[in-house]
Amino acid sequence: MKDYNLEKETELLGKALRKLREGRGLTQEEVLKATGISRSTMVEIEAGKRLARGINLLLLCIVYEVMPQQLMELAFKRWSYPVKPIEAFYRKHEYGASAKERAHVERRRKTGKK
Repeated sequence: MKDYNLEKETELLGKALRKLREGRGLTQEEVLKATGISRSTMVEIEAGKRLARGINLLLLCIVYEVMPQQLMELAFKRWSYPVKPIEAFYRKHEYGASAKERAHVERRRKTGKK
């Protein structure tokens, strides 16, 4: 069985999240407002000192428009940058996104932000 290094994996995930944020042209402030994650938590996640998990991980996937599996593959070098958003992930009839999530995605589409 492979020997896992949680510290290294936490660092890789943090780097991938930072690259996705920068690739989408978002500031940490914008991400904090969209997700409700605290500033200290976000700084620690992107620095690789805290593992993004649970609801925080899902919220980040929604804001960055990627599937959790896609994020994991990206973080652990199975995919290359840039990552394109998966539109079907946000369709209500397929995945039951909340009204707030749909409104956020729709605003971003209208303003042309990536």
